[in-house]
Amino acid sequence: MLILSSILLISTSFAQDAGDVYTHIKQNQKAPFDGTLLTPSSISTVISTYDADLATCRNDKDKMEQILNTKYEVLQDKCEFDYKTLQQTDLILLKAKQEEIEALREIAKKQNKNLTPLWIGIGFVAGVTTSVGSIYIYDSVIK
Repeated sequence: MLILSSILLISTSFAQDAGDVYTHIKQNQKAPFDGTLLTPSSISTVISTYDADLATCRNDKDKMEQILNTKYEVLQDKCEFDYKTLQQTDLILLKAKQEEIEALREIAKKQNKNLTPLWIGIGFVAGVTTSVGSIYIYDSVIK
């Protein structure tokens, strides 16, 4: 719209003499230039339409800016809420896992019996068996 009104205003300015604001042409009279002729009321309509369209565009821009700012704020608030919720959830899960680990440690401690005498006995029997077997093999080889 701005370009159209600029072209119209420029074409009317070419039609003007140095001191005149606009040129009147009567019916069937030739224009002294090529272009579009507008009546004074047409020019005022173009100018007023331009001003109204500019005001509408500015209002629309302001409304869209407010809408986008509101959407941004809502989205930011939602993200902050989600972040805090996830933090709290993570802390609860971490605490539950730590309690579970402690419970499993207690169970493991209760099941751990002192098996030292058993291993000592197994070691003694294995040693004696190995010694007797070695002596038997040695005697068999020497004979």
